[in-house]
Amino acid sequence: MLTFRLPHAAAATLLGVGAAQASDAITFVRLLIEHGTAAEANPIVATLAGSGMLGLLLVAKMLVVALVVGVVLLGWRRYPVAAGVVATLGVFAGLLGATSNVLVLLHPYVG
Repeated sequence: MLTFRLPHAAAATLLGVGAAQASDAITFVRLLIEHGTAAEANPIVATLAGSGMLGLLLVAKMLVVALVVGVVLLGWRRYPVAAGVVATLGVFAGLLGATSNVLVLLHPYVG
């Protein structure tokens, strides 16, 4: 019987990056509902969301998670520091996005 076992590094990366990117996506959707695309700090994301490409943005989030997990899986044994940096950047990017969204939700911009 063949079983698939996910390495601990990949599981931790998937959990961390997935949670951070999901929190960014969830707060982004809430931001769009309450304030529209003008509240989004990233002009590329605002343009895509304003063009009705929200699904594409959410797919891109999932692809970022898959890319980071893939890089960590491929490099964690030979390049553990680089894999750690990639995982950390994936988590940081998601948390930064979620934090900026929450700050706008708590204190809407004046424009």
